Amino acid sequence: MPIVSRPEHTSPEQYLVLVFQVLRLRVVTAALRSVDVKFTDVDYKVYTDAAAHVLKGGSPYQRHTYRYSPLVAYLCLPNLLGCPFFGKLLFCCVDLAIALLIEKGLWRIHEERQQGRQEKGGSTRGRRHSNDVSVAENMNSNISKSSSSSGEYPVHTFLLPWFCWLIHPVVATVSARGNADAIPCLFVLLTVDAVRSQRLMLSAVLYCLAVHVKLYPVIYGVPILLYMQKGEIPVYLTSLPHRPKGFLRQLFWGLVSAPVAALLLPFRACCFLLRNMGRRQWAFGLLSVFSCFAIGSLFYHFYGFPFVFESYLYHATRSDHRHNLSLFFYLLYLDSLAPLKTVTFVALNKVCTTQASCTAFTKLFRGEVLGFRPLYFLWWLCLLPFAVAATDLKKKTITQAFVAMAVFQLACLLWLFFGYQLEFEGKPVFLELMFASAIFTLSQLGLVVFFVLKIRSNDAGEKAKSSCVDFAGAAEVAALERKQV
Repeated sequence: MPIVSRPEHTSPEQYLVLVFQVLRLRVVTAALRSVDVKFTDVDYKVYTDAAAHVLKGGSPYQRHTYRYSPLVAYLCLPNLLGCPFFGKLLFCCVDLAIALLIEKGLWRIHEERQQGRQEKGGSTRGRRHSNDVSVAENMNSNISKSSSSSGEYPVHTFLLPWFCWLIHPVVATVSARGNADAIPCLFVLLTVDAVRSQRLMLSAVLYCLAVHVKLYPVIYGVPILLYMQKGEIPVYLTSLPHRPKGFLRQLFWGLVSAPVAALLLPFRACCFLLRNMGRRQWAFGLLSVFSCFAIGSLFYHFYGFPFVFESYLYHATRSDHRHNLSLFFYLLYLDSLAPLKTVTFVALNKVCTTQASCTAFTKLFRGEVLGFRPLYFLWWLCLLPFAVAATDLKKKTITQAFVAMAVFQLACLLWLFFGYQLEFEGKPVFLELMFASAIFTLSQLGLVVFFVLKIRSNDAGEKAKSSCVDFAGAAEVAALERKQV
């Protein structure tokens, strides 16, 4: 990946702000000219109506179908105070903050890699220094060169936030329409930044807020605790059974052994953590639980049981067949008169999506970041740049990643095409939409598999390089000692 020097008068943040402003103005302009389809999300009206109840001293849950945190209604209070587009502008600003956090995280990962390589090179050259002064002088010159290039700026640290988040058409449209799904993404990235900065209390509070706003970040608790684990994580926690030889055995491995092993990975990680958790991990867990309990108790005091049910319990019992991005929406639609079957499919859907998400996020904070959720892919899209940055960033890898993401986008467009026909034109395209949802899900799984393989390959290459460097250094030291003798 090419590297450029950071400019003195301009920075990637300024380019991001410029693109952010132009893109959002373009989206708003398109919304003003929209005639056939209302641009504003129906959830935005729900937020505003709930804020109206809060402004009158009531509960936001007096608004039917409001099933979010009260914080969202609080943030939309200015909508009723003379600025009806305040919520949309706020969510767009959250998009910008997310892009800047992505840029900051990528730059930190780049610096840590450079520092690690310098330390490895320094340790090898240190062994040579005890045997040859000239080698030590070369070491000092190399270190000075590397320190002088510490201001070099990798291009991908500001290109990835652009392409994966800030100028992504779906992200821009979701926030500009007034949907608050970017807020939990912001809290997730803030949590990642706080954990990597070793700010324990702040990271626990931010993690609690992320879970409070949306339940899905609870699956990130295991990767956070694994990141805090001292020493290397055992290989068996993230490994799958080896692929056997023979067609029938490979078929059984692909259909049974590998999926079962993947579903068991989160449980393996939890058992490992319970046996090996340290003081910092226990402190993070207890602080997170205490923060969640404190926030929940506060809102329960104000709004009672409706807060608990609408914000949390409802999502465990819902059977909404209109969420047609799920693989099981068509089965729910056909079996809407069979309550037992409906409950079974809802439970299976939630278990499968949660297990897949836990499996994909096993290596979150080392940069090996990717998740899967067939309901809202926006939730993991903010983490995609870290997955790209965790590869070797060679031209071939970047091309393959671009192709994989292009396939994902085409699958998304296919689903949007049939979803528009069903929702807005009322055409009976249920079967076509089910197949589009299946293709879209497979495209996301393909992204997970692609990045897992590339990241593991990169890790293996880095370990091989470090071992070769250590071996070469030891061999050179031994040769110098023999010469002196």
